Amino acid sequence: MRNSKKGFTIIEVVLVLAIGGLIFLMVFIALPALQRSQRDTQRKDDLARFMSATIEYQKHNSGKTPFDTNQFDTQKRVTTLVTHYIDNKCEGASTSDGRIVAFKNCGDQFTDPNGETYNFLYLGTTDSKVGWLKDASADSDYKLDEQITNLNTIYVTSGTKCGTQEGSIRKVAGLNHTTILMRLESGAIACQDNS
Repeated sequence: MRNSKKGFTIIEVVLVLAIGGLIFLMVFIALPALQRSQRDTQRKDDLARFMSATIEYQKHNSGKTPFDTNQFDTQKRVTTLVTHYIDNKCEGASTSDGRIVAFKNCGDQFTDPNGETYNFLYLGTTDSKVGWLKDASADSDYKLDEQITNLNTIYVTSGTKCGTQEGSIRKVAGLNHTTILMRLESGAIACQDNS
């Protein structure tokens, strides 16, 4: 007498487990990349908002940006930019050379998607005879890969615009032209300018 109970064969069970494992693996691999992409999109949006605030600052300050060759005064003006045009909860404190401003106690308006408050680093101007940007020209792109390293930092240059290559700038006339750059998790460098 034959057993009339119906059931799954071992091959069917293994096949279902293999398909389930493949789906799980695809989700496990794709999910972090999707989350990274979403955080980078937020950083690009924050960079655009920072540039919009810079342009608004210029409208209220006779066309001058908060970034120029007077580095000690830059910290005060950048703090004003952030607290008046982006997030009034932020408090800024600069390093001794005035180029780096570390913000703290900010709300959601000036916070990197990883939860850290954005910092600001002034790279300088293209009219300087020394420093990182002295070799920048209007004729070719000047790459900033070695200077743009931190994820939660907004880097600023004056007398520049975004170059044609990713993570590069070009020299333009006038220090009121400003370029802001940020390293993304993907490794790319986002760029915005007011030219």
